Amino acid sequence: MNIDESKLSSSELAAAWFRANPSFEKSSNLLAIHISTYYKAGTKKWRRDSPVKIVFGSNGEAGRISVTPKPNQNKIKVRFVPLNKEDRITSFIDTARFQSIDISLTKGQSKDLSTIELVTPIDHTSLTESLNMIDQIINNFDFRDFDKKNLEFSTMLKLNEEAITDAITATEIRRKCPEFNTMVLNEAQMEQRFQQWLQRQNIKCNAQDRDGLFRRDVTFTKGDIYTIAELKHTSSTRQDIEAAIGQLLRYQLYPLAQKPGDELLIVSGNIPEKEDIQWLKLIKERLDLPLSFLYESEGKNDFLSVED
Repeated sequence: MNIDESKLSSSELAAAWFRANPSFEKSSNLLAIHISTYYKAGTKKWRRDSPVKIVFGSNGEAGRISVTPKPNQNKIKVRFVPLNKEDRITSFIDTARFQSIDISLTKGQSKDLSTIELVTPIDHTSLTESLNMIDQIINNFDFRDFDKKNLEFSTMLKLNEEAITDAITATEIRRKCPEFNTMVLNEAQMEQRFQQWLQRQNIKCNAQDRDGLFRRDVTFTKGDIYTIAELKHTSSTRQDIEAAIGQLLRYQLYPLAQKPGDELLIVSGNIPEKEDIQWLKLIKERLDLPLSFLYESEGKNDFLSVED
């Protein structure tokens, strides 16, 4: 039986679209429910002319946030239209740290409103990073009817796999890790100190260096050796190594990586224990990787190898 879509409400049209595109329903709701936890102006609104676009605020006006599935790309787009000036938005995007999502400055359909556009694949890693980035954007900018009082040191670090594969609830989505904002700040500051340390040795380096899909923390060439450095500053050296290894393997071995390194360097913000050094040596031997390791000194004025 054919249905006259002109007689359906916007919510009914949205429900019909999601039934036809089930892979997007949980992921879209994941992001929408997370955003709604900060939204104080009532329920989310579905645009009638675009039934799968969820809008928080008045469409076409500054201060809104929207979520739109992009089925032809197998991705979801989140648009933020802050009340702040463009130079502040540009500065944020230039310093944002992310791996699996795309973030850019656009003008949107109105052509005169500066818009942060976040595009995320619908996989576990990307959605986790998107939730982190959503919190950072809401925390750093002003939107109409959004309350950011719960955002301080509350950005999510890990997303429960069940939140995507099973029923999604606001409680699951708002599982938070208090260390995340502090960790991001520590890594950004350490990255600056590491660049300055390299420069004192007359080594030119590139920060947040693009290689196709990926953005590497720091890259540099010393002699004939091209090095990709991944900087981590979590709560322990073990966690730093765990977090860095996966990303370095991606930069080195992923088929679309264009510039693999002669050396893969882990830079830790923590002083290693004996067990950390032993573990690092085992990883290097078993995986046969050109892996090196530095850690920042206690005085934060030097970077040392485990032999120092």
